[in-house]
Amino acid sequence: MSAARGSGVIVLLDYMAKTTGAFENLLRVNRDGEPIWVAPLPDKRASDCYVEVDDEGGSLVAHSWNGIRAELNWEDGTVVWSAFTK
Repeated sequence: MSAARGSGVIVLLDYMAKTTGAFENLLRVNRDGEPIWVAPLPDKRASDCYVEVDDEGGSLVAHSWNGIRAELNWEDGTVVWSAFTK
């Protein structure tokens, strides 16, 4: 999945690419494919990864394997807020 916004593209790497441990698989890259930022996982204590990301009315919202919904900052990838949804 990728979505253009500003100068760069949001990329969600296949969460099945890593089978154990945490996998920070959501990133923003520039036109050359170089990372601008890698989004941290909302719960650093758990083995987790992002499984879905959407632009919801201008907000970048991602869902993790462990049931956490997080809004991310478009500019630097930081988690603005998160909530457990399962």
